[in-house]
Amino acid sequence: MDMFTEEGMRQVVKVLVVDDDPVSVKVIESILNREGYSVFSATNGKKGRALALETEPDLILLDVNMPEESGIETCRKLKGCSMTSDIPVMFLSAENDPDIKVESFKAGGVDYITKPYNFYETMARVKTHLRLHRANKALVEYQAAQLQTLSSAQLSLLAKPEQMPDGRFSVYYKPLHRAGGDFYEVLRSGECVFDYFLADVCGHSTGSALVTSGLKVLLHQNCTFLYSQTESLFSLNKLIRPLLTEESYVTMVWLRLNRVAEKATLVHAGHPSALFLPKGGKPHFVESEGEMLGIFKRVQLKEHEMKISCGDRFVLFSDGVLSGKGGSDIKEQKKCLLRAASENMDLSGSGFIEKVIVSMESGNSPDDDRTVLLIEV
Repeated sequence: MDMFTEEGMRQVVKVLVVDDDPVSVKVIESILNREGYSVFSATNGKKGRALALETEPDLILLDVNMPEESGIETCRKLKGCSMTSDIPVMFLSAENDPDIKVESFKAGGVDYITKPYNFYETMARVKTHLRLHRANKALVEYQAAQLQTLSSAQLSLLAKPEQMPDGRFSVYYKPLHRAGGDFYEVLRSGECVFDYFLADVCGHSTGSALVTSGLKVLLHQNCTFLYSQTESLFSLNKLIRPLLTEESYVTMVWLRLNRVAEKATLVHAGHPSALFLPKGGKPHFVESEGEMLGIFKRVQLKEHEMKISCGDRFVLFSDGVLSGKGGSDIKEQKKCLLRAASENMDLSGSGFIEKVIVSMESGNSPDDDRTVLLIEV
């Protein structure tokens, strides 16, 4: 468990206080020190974020009203950074405006206490959030340990269109070898929310096969509409890093569809851009930047949100689909795919995918796994 160091001693619980009022900082420091916590402090949001990266606290107590960068903005930036996204943030503020409280929670805060605060209530809430944070860390470590104990890597069962008719998807999956590096999954995350994943584990070693077989479990455990896609991928990145060899990494594209809200959100983690086929419109790629998973402790990702309508379609594909056309010129490869999609817009389901695959191969022998997901809005 994480409460012990290698020497068998209990770890010190670290709390970071960010407040521009030195008197408030001293009061909080004295209270927490007396209770046995190790306390760090900063006088503004920018310094607080830097200190959070340096000290990796177990909890952050954050003031709302601060010059230059408000506490709400600081919290957003903390939650947008993979290194600090899972640190719980409690707001301590003299502001009692309900709208400000709502904005604080939207930014990622787990609690909001108004000044002047009651000592016993504050300490009770601090302990509660520290316990929840520690329990979450223990769960993450348990998940990683469970994956490490797998003695052999087998490809997880893949979602079948006939088993999930509400998912409205068609798929083409062709690994180059018996155990491929491509992986896809379709999950119902909410009443009207579906998640579509396509990943490629690069570096087809035994370790990569292990990650491929474990991705299904990790996605089910960590990807839910209760968390943003970037937050979920930050956690996923932490889990898979110990499992990969130095030569291996994971690329992924994740499409979240809310058909009732007519909203789609895409995240690309070093993966080829998704292709959007608007009904009655011109097909185009949804460009979005993001770093591959498993290499860096801190990964940069960005969500791309767009409006959708009934009849629109998305195409997710692995880079092996592009390898048959245009040689090594990625721009030429994408032009070929775009042309193939445009020429077959009237076809649906497997018919569309088959025509695109045939067009992209064009007599060339594939040299990589090939996966295509066609999703109907």
